[in-house]
Amino acid sequence: MLQKRFVKSAVLNIFLFALFFTGIFFAPAQAWEQGELEIHHLYVDQADCTFIIGPTGKTLLVDCGEKTWNSHANADRVADYIMSRLGINTIDYFVATHYHADHIGYASEPPKGGIRYMIEDKGIVVKKIIDRGFENFGTTGGTLWKYQDWAESLKNRKEASEGTSMIDLGPGVIVDILALNGNGQIPPGDLSGVRSPPSENDYSISLKISYGPFDYFIAGDLSGETIKSSFGYTYNDIETSLAPQVGDIEVYKVSHHGSSHSSNEYFVSTLHPEVAIFSYGRNNKFHHPDPAVVDRLSRIADIYRLAEDGDTVVTSHGGDTYVVESSNTREHTYECDKLVPAATIASAEAYHNKKKLAAHKFNIPQEKKPAAKAPEKTGAESYDIEQPEPERAETSKPEISKLPSPAGKEKIPAETLKGAASDAGKVSYPSSINADFAIILKGKPVSGSVRDLDMNDGKYMALASSQGDGSKEYSKNKYYIDWAGSFCHNIQPGNIYKLTAEITGGSSVGTVVSIRYRDPKKNQWVDLEKIGLTPSVKKYMLDLTKAAPVLSRDREINLRFTTSSEKPGLEIRIDSLGLEPKYDIDN
Repeated sequence: MLQKRFVKSAVLNIFLFALFFTGIFFAPAQAWEQGELEIHHLYVDQADCTFIIGPTGKTLLVDCGEKTWNSHANADRVADYIMSRLGINTIDYFVATHYHADHIGYASEPPKGGIRYMIEDKGIVVKKIIDRGFENFGTTGGTLWKYQDWAESLKNRKEASEGTSMIDLGPGVIVDILALNGNGQIPPGDLSGVRSPPSENDYSISLKISYGPFDYFIAGDLSGETIKSSFGYTYNDIETSLAPQVGDIEVYKVSHHGSSHSSNEYFVSTLHPEVAIFSYGRNNKFHHPDPAVVDRLSRIADIYRLAEDGDTVVTSHGGDTYVVESSNTREHTYECDKLVPAATIASAEAYHNKKKLAAHKFNIPQEKKPAAKAPEKTGAESYDIEQPEPERAETSKPEISKLPSPAGKEKIPAETLKGAASDAGKVSYPSSINADFAIILKGKPVSGSVRDLDMNDGKYMALASSQGDGSKEYSKNKYYIDWAGSFCHNIQPGNIYKLTAEITGGSSVGTVVSIRYRDPKKNQWVDLEKIGLTPSVKKYMLDLTKAAPVLSRDREINLRFTTSSEKPGLEIRIDSLGLEPKYDIDN
């Protein structure tokens, strides 16, 4: 008997009781029963995970994310939940809604978390893994590349396709993949090289699950507005085109943790849920959920917050009612809608006219190249989680004062910077800086150019010193190397920035290299760090936290390297110039 797999015992009850009082929310302890569709919304802090049991015992896990890039805490918790709840270690389907670590974890080795950790370290067997594929993307990062490296080696991985044929949760249950990769609202292909690429959230897989008159909708971090983020990428309104396909539902797993970028007015009024379930972390830095989204949904739906209510389970028997029960013993029975409340539904065209939304114009490069996978690296990993927006209104990109090119100063021609190892505007991780231009204020090039600063390309840029001209900045008694460049990075900004620079000194020992960045507000150079130059190659990890406002707003930074010597013949080589965040989480 199938029911024998689902054990309810005194031991299990004591276990759950103990976990509750240690601050870990588990769902109510009653066992699943045949004929029930159960949807378990698990509290995993500022991440996402939903576990679904069909009426015949087939299972579906939608996302299994981690709060931090190098953690597997949520994977541990989810795996233990599944094994204690079901008494088995096998699930039928896993769906990765999109490639952000708060939804799938980080799939490197080591460290690893999320779904890979569940499978390889917790012993959970997944019969079929479904994702959106690797042909279409905008913003990219280590989470995507590490997951791709791992997932492409799996025999049980399938690329999602729209329709109802991919996921079978048993007779009477329809799992419909309604949209993925932008639902036709984003041009197909690799858009990572455009100036303001679409957010990874826009590509989220959306699922509608129906059991008799009961309808449920979940869609990862799907976007509902067209706006340029202050971090250089764009959100694109996918919800409005999708809303008529979803139609009226009973329960809405609120997209994007309740972010202001999702759950727009038209979408909410079209779906008209009776229950809205928010997944977000307590006191999270993103200020989720957005008060306007909560207010919009609370007018028509009962609100459940996993951070306060704990694990929340929705149960349907395929009839006219369904039950919502949370860990804090809150329980309520709801009736399924018989008809769509037509009075609440306006047309998508009317909504667009009201909001005056304009489609984002993607400047797609003429020549398309396949996405490059990330080379292996050591040290802190990239982790894609979007940063909290400092302001809601779209702001135009402010002008950054470019470096002067006075007479007698050699400017490296812009055309020599094209065709570098990482294409202009595109990241080949970890080479994550693309030079716009460079000016040699003092000194002369010996070999190479700015285009040779990429990591792991075997090339470098070498400069030799020249005597000062007697000016206030360059004394005639010293020999100087002074060069500066403007760099644009194309990865989502994170909390802590690191500049990796391998610098080789020439004949001078003990010479100091000053590294500065230009503050566009003050229009002046600001000291970042001073390092001692030696004849040997040194790798310096520079903390760019001070420069973060410049980076996060404009994705552009002006850096300047200056050194001097009492003797002629000073030469330095600079290589492996790479800008990367410790983690850049998307929420």
